[in-house]
Amino acid sequence: MHGRLRGDSLWVNATPEWTKMSICGRNTCVRDLVQVAITSGQGPYVEIVRKAQLGTKLRKVRCVDAKGLPLLPDNLHLTTTAQVRLGRMLANAFLELQATQ
Repeated sequence: MHGRLRGDSLWVNATPEWTKMSICGRNTCVRDLVQVAITSGQGPYVEIVRKAQLGTKLRKVRCVDAKGLPLLPDNLHLTTTAQVRLGRMLANAFLELQATQ
């Protein structure tokens, strides 16, 4: 897992063990968390994980669903255009969180 703390935001390039991390770092804790529901991959647990991610009901957590955004030929990674669209979705989710405080 790779992450960095900037102000009150934590960027995490998540792996399956992300759920074990504390959402605190340095001398502060992250107030808001926006995650992206997995959209690609194979295996029997993809839909189970998506359902759990999208069903998260925590006050300071939002989940953005990128399913349906275009993928590269590897059917795993988003295209550049899709990444831009996802960035807007993440920004909107973050602004929504800020408005509820």
